[in-house]
Amino acid sequence: MPEPAADTPTILDLARRVVISGVPVASALVFVTVAIKVFRAAHMETSTTVAVVSSANAVDMLKGVLLTLLPGFLAALVAVAIWWWIQAVPVDGASGAPLALWQAESGLMWSLMAVAFFTLPWIVFALFALPVVALVLVSWLAPGRRRLLSRMRTALIRIAIVTALVSTTYLAVSTDVWLPLRSISLRPGQTVTIGGQVLSQGFAAYILSSDKDNVRLLLDTPRAVIDLDASAIAPNPQICIPKPAHRSWLLRPSQELHWEGSFPSPYPVCPVSA
Repeated sequence: MPEPAADTPTILDLARRVVISGVPVASALVFVTVAIKVFRAAHMETSTTVAVVSSANAVDMLKGVLLTLLPGFLAALVAVAIWWWIQAVPVDGASGAPLALWQAESGLMWSLMAVAFFTLPWIVFALFALPVVALVLVSWLAPGRRRLLSRMRTALIRIAIVTALVSTTYLAVSTDVWLPLRSISLRPGQTVTIGGQVLSQGFAAYILSSDKDNVRLLLDTPRAVIDLDASAIAPNPQICIPKPAHRSWLLRPSQELHWEGSFPSPYPVCPVSA
């Protein structure tokens, strides 16, 4: 058996090159994503953004931002799996490829679709699943419709890519903060004034940093950074949540079909700032 030429790259060499060349791109993408997320969380106010970045723990901020974007990353994985699977679906519908679970492409795609069923909002899952099911049915019922199958393949790829992009972009530009929102209570005689507005004795804020003497908060409304003496607030502020809105759009398919419970949040609603 002839030996490969010395200058012929092996699979390990190609994998190493892809990883090495991809690290700078991935690092730049993560930096831009985190920067956009922090800027949006500060309501596009430069001074607030700088104050947040200078106060927040960099590792916690990175982990928190990536976790808030996790559904978008999962949607992107589903889109990539659909694109990979669609390349293995023959236009003439032969060999039953759409449901050939023994093929790597089909196995990965259907596995990620099953994960998405329990993790993604139902509307996002529907945008992925319905075109896939339609293509499978057409390939079974009308395997000779080459032009129709070709158009459906193209449409499916486009829908999957757009769905993933919209999902990830929505999460990236949302004003959600990577920290838990907490109910802050001022001690008697203490007041906080922001922009001429006196906050109520109880308000919602994110704790950016704290020590035994000082605490730096990012207010939920208005979105601003304030510094307080640690003695000015009640100790151990509890986690709270904003007033629920449009929760039905965020339910997962497994919840809509009652495969698992739709449990309300265990945390109380946050107090209004003013």
